[in-house]
Amino acid sequence: MIINNGGKFFSNTFGSVFNDAAGAGKVSINQTDAGSIQNVVDAIGTTGSGGAFVNLANGTWNETVYINQGNFNLLGQGSGTVINAPGWVPSYVTASGLSVAPVIYVENAYGVNIANVNVNASSGAANVGVGFNNGNGSLRGSEISNIAGDGVVLDNSWGTFIQGIVTG
Repeated sequence: MIINNGGKFFSNTFGSVFNDAAGAGKVSINQTDAGSIQNVVDAIGTTGSGGAFVNLANGTWNETVYINQGNFNLLGQGSGTVINAPGWVPSYVTASGLSVAPVIYVENAYGVNIANVNVNASSGAANVGVGFNNGNGSLRGSEISNIAGDGVVLDNSWGTFIQGIVTG
C-alpha cells in the first residue's frame, strides 16, 4: 500500500518517506491492501494539516473509522464500498453528553466530507452509523443500514450538509 499526502509517500510499514509532487494529497487504497482505512487516516494525520482525499475501492472494510482532522475527504465508490462495524465498537461521549458507538465518527474536525459509502453494522455493535461531534462537513450519497440506533447523529456540528442518504 502506498499512502500519499502532500507529496510525501509512505510504504505500508510507514517507515520510508520520499517526496513526489504528483497526486499530492490523494490516497487510493484497495480492500486487499495491507492495513486499514484507520491506518491511512492516522498516517495522514501525522504528516500534514489535512486537505487529503482518501479514495476507497469497492470491498468490505470490517472496521470503525475515527476522523479528528479537518479538510478531510473519505470517498467510496458507492454501494460496493462497505464499511462494516466489527463485533466491538468504541464508545464516545459527545459535547452534550450523548454516548455513541458509531461506525464512522468525526470529532473536533471541520470540513470533513464523506461520500459514496455503505455504512453497515450487521454485528449489532454500533448504535450510530455516522456521528459528527464538534465539527462539520458533509455526508452524501451513502447508505446506512443495520444500525441499532440512529443512522446519523450531529452534536454541536453546525453547518453539516446531509444529502442523498438511505437508511434501513
